[in-house]
Amino acid sequence: AVSAAVRRRVQALRAWRAAAAERLALDPGVLLPGRLIERLAEAAPADLAALAAVEGLRRWRVQEFGPVLLAALAESPAA
Repeated sequence: AVSAAVRRRVQALRAWRAAAAERLALDPGVLLPGRLIERLAEAAPADLAALAAVEGLRRWRVQEFGPVLLAALAESPAA
């Protein structure tokens, strides 16, 4: 079962993805595929090094969106 904290992080990441994809005129699935949202929500990285270590998260995503991804995750803490 997925914890409430993971579900909150998934929702926060999806909300960020929807807004960013619209702003950048990109398909949301290209910007951040659903499988990566799930991995990020489960891993809950707290810094750029931990974010970069998430399997499948390419370097360009970390470079371009790392701080905002971390902020979205921090808005939905593990506790």
